Parts: sequence; structure tokens; C-alpha cells
Amino acid sequence: MKILKLLIFANMLYGNGFESNNSYTRDLKNIFSTKHIREYINYPNIVKDYSISGISVVEFIVHSSGDIDNIEIIKSIGEPFDKEIMIGLEKIKSEILVGYKISEQFKYRLPIYFKN
Repeated sequence: MKILKLLIFANMLYGNGFESNNSYTRDLKNIFSTKHIREYINYPNIVKDYSISGISVVEFIVHSSGDIDNIEIIKSIGEPFDKEIMIGLEKIKSEILVGYKISEQFKYRLPIYFKN
């Protein structure tokens, strides 16, 4: 039986002048940490038998309301992976970001490494 692995590398693209030692910035980075992303973005079931691996990159804006929009897949390894990313971001928005106090909107670029 194959063991599925989903490794995520997250990098803040820019955050409207946030300081790197600011606790607020650290909290925001934790939202999109490997641990959280692994819980919400899964390897697509439809392609499990094909052992596809690679990096997808998604970019989006997080608004002060906690809403995520302007989602753009910058680099895609296939439609099933893109769908899983969109589903995962919707879950993050509704389960983590709702009620989270965000003082300024920011743009985020999230590279995601899928491996089967």
C-alpha cells in the first residue's frame, strides 16, 4: 500500500509592510503553515494510482474580513490538484479565517508539493 505524503512549503509573498518579528505576522504565517495546509489540502483520490508528484503554486488575497479571493493557480500539475487546492482554501477560509482578526489585507503565494 502506498503511503501518501503531502509536503507543503509556504512563503509569504508580501504582507503590506509586516515586520518579520511581529507576533501578528507569525500568527498569519501559522495559518498557512505545513501543519494546517496538510489538514486541508489532500492528494486527489482520482490520481492516486498514477504516482503523480510535483509542485503547484497558488496565489490569493486574504482580506481583513477573512475572505479569500483573486485565487490564481500560478503553476499547475493538473486539474485534480487544482480542485483540491480550491476545496482546501475554502475550508481554511470557513474554518480558520472566519473570526480571525486581520488588520490589513495581504497577498499570499503558496507553493504546495504533492507526492504519492
